[in-house]
Amino acid sequence: MKDSEIDRLLGEVQPTPVPAGALAEAGRELLEEIMSVHSPAEPGRSDQAVPLPTRTWSLARRRLAWVGVAAAVVAAVVVPTVVFGGGGAVVPVTPATQAPTPTPQLPHTKNPYVLLDAPGWEIDHVNESAEDNGEISFQQPETGQSLQVSWTTMDAYESRYEDRLDVSDPEPITLFGANADRFDYGKGEFEVLAPQSDIFLEVRGSSTGGRKNFAGLLEQLRQVPAEEWFAAMPDSVITPDENPSYTEEILAGVPLPEGLPASAFVSGFTNSRYHVEFGVIQRATCAWLENYEQAWETDDEPAMAAADQALAGSPNWEAVRREDGPDPIGAEQYVKAVSQRKSVDGYRSNLGCDDLG
Repeated sequence: MKDSEIDRLLGEVQPTPVPAGALAEAGRELLEEIMSVHSPAEPGRSDQAVPLPTRTWSLARRRLAWVGVAAAVVAAVVVPTVVFGGGGAVVPVTPATQAPTPTPQLPHTKNPYVLLDAPGWEIDHVNESAEDNGEISFQQPETGQSLQVSWTTMDAYESRYEDRLDVSDPEPITLFGANADRFDYGKGEFEVLAPQSDIFLEVRGSSTGGRKNFAGLLEQLRQVPAEEWFAAMPDSVITPDENPSYTEEILAGVPLPEGLPASAFVSGFTNSRYHVEFGVIQRATCAWLENYEQAWETDDEPAMAAADQALAGSPNWEAVRREDGPDPIGAEQYVKAVSQRKSVDGYRSNLGCDDLG
């Protein structure tokens, strides 16, 4: 066998080199694209679901996805390695079988995984603040209409229901096959309270028109498998698998007090970028104010100076720079008090520090 023929054979069985980590990313994106493809509507039917917009990829990312697929296909096929023995004999060697890649675990939350299949509507934001508390908001950009679906524990249901009785008389309806109550705020605003086992849903529509229009939107809400819900999230939403890398990115340049690791900022919940950034700013600010408060009570000037320096530079933190304005959590008065070596009493409740896990 000639050298040129050997080179040609090796070139045919060796896939194009793929950058480290690209195959995992390509696989995730390919899965999203596959799941976003729906069968065409049957003729004469108007009840076909309209898919939500999924993540938009750049041309480079699309190419990377298909390069990853091609490489994965080649790797999946048992291709004999060409080894040359004595006298120029060609000896095929079977490669060892690779262990399968572990499947990522879905987060353990009470998220009901709700999507809205209404034409022209898109996901505006997602905010999961706890295992059993969260919200997803949909909007219609052309009309200004919005629909929010929030969920929380049944502990709050009775008080919420009693409060809504001051709005209007409840109107019994059905949501996701279960009994629910609708309340009319007037001017196209409606709210539905829907118990679901150990949580209840609160669906609120703004500028949605009359009852018929609101009822039509409710009919286009659906609960989906978790995998489908995550695949439908736009780029503005950070999913649990993306949270560690994004948190690391926005922690750049943020000084952390001793004893507070970067891992404390990582969340297993799904949130819009704004909420992830806000959470990083809030936790870092609260930690430095706590350090300052302890130092202020013992007149520890070096520790107070360290907190002062860190907080004074907060407008330059990467997470802050991505928000609207230099003080997104309202900590200015406390930062000023630190610079003047005054008390910061009240910061925990006013900045939500007590709510941090």
